[in-house]
Amino acid sequence: DVARLERGRPPSLAWVPCARGLAFACAGAGPDPVARARELLEAAVAADPALEAAYEALARVEIAAGRPEAALAVLARGLERDAGYVPFHLRRAEVLTRAWYDLPFASAEVEGLVARTLAVYDEALRLAPGSKEALLERGRVHLEWAVRQSQVGKPAAESYARGEADIRAALAADPGFAEASRVLG
Repeated sequence: DVARLERGRPPSLAWVPCARGLAFACAGAGPDPVARARELLEAAVAADPALEAAYEALARVEIAAGRPEAALAVLARGLERDAGYVPFHLRRAEVLTRAWYDLPFASAEVEGLVARTLAVYDEALRLAPGSKEALLERGRVHLEWAVRQSQVGKPAAESYARGEADIRAALAADPGFAEASRVLG
């Protein structure tokens, strides 16, 4: 499929599961693998603007390159054509989390970013109720927000309870989900 894409032919349906791995497959290839991955993924988007997996992979390239703003821009482009691709929403929430995670405590800016992040996880769960990944990550956001609220003397019990409930729901969806077990400790 990569060869077909390089020749300018639209990719087959088999391209969808490959798009996420394309950025990583290009790592180490040539003098600038990030630029090459961007080029191939932009070509995939141009060939099929509804190919959400290509937007997701392109956002991963930008994240790996340390460009969260560019990743958010890519994801915004993809959201214009959103067809309910849950991993796409999870990636968007991941980028939003990276945008606020290193900011200090519970500022108004962080609160707004946390609200946006939670809204994206809510949408992912609307599309895929019971998604253990979405539940776990939304739970982590609630727990981190609870910590930040408590650090500045704000009530944190509700955020903590929501986080714990999400992580317990992730475990209910998959009792063997080791990452959720680890978070609950």
